[in-house]
Amino acid sequence: GNKGGVSVRLAAFGHMLCFLNCHLPAHMDKAEQRKDNFQTILSLQQFQGPGAHGILDHDLVFWFGDLNFRIESYDLHFVKFAIDSDQLHQLWEKDQLNMAKNTWPILKGFQEGPLNFAPTFKFDVGTNKYDTSAKKRKPAWTDRILWKVKAPGGGPSPSGRESHRLQVTQHSYRSHMEYTVSDHKPVAAQFVLQ
Repeated sequence: GNKGGVSVRLAAFGHMLCFLNCHLPAHMDKAEQRKDNFQTILSLQQFQGPGAHGILDHDLVFWFGDLNFRIESYDLHFVKFAIDSDQLHQLWEKDQLNMAKNTWPILKGFQEGPLNFAPTFKFDVGTNKYDTSAKKRKPAWTDRILWKVKAPGGGPSPSGRESHRLQVTQHSYRSHMEYTVSDHKPVAAQFVLQ
């Protein structure tokens, strides 16, 4: 009912850009279902008119939302210890999305800035405390922002002009811990395109 994706595209300075927001299935054991849902979203969302028809046909794709990937292997106490002692790099290694980028062909070419902020899920609403309910869900970086630049040598841009390689530089990637109206903390990124 509340899972899926929505996309919008635009042309900017001769390049076709696509923004894809997704809410993928939750829970630790649903990683394969998340991959299947992402593939379905990519295959079903087609654009009409001139230019790129599929999402990945665009010169640049931003993929973001509640992607719901979790941290595997470590127990709740270790995850909280790593967060409290600023040892986030230990958690990156077991982050499902980071692992999937190396093994799922559908994610080839997607990039993400470093996760230099604490996991953005699961908080007690109205607080900055991780889940204290009976479920005691492990914190995770469920809310993400990734991008993919079309590979060079892929021919003309979908806009019809000869493609010049886009350069994407991420200037910031952060969470907003001050917001407490949800069990998630929003994330934001700032990019420069050349």
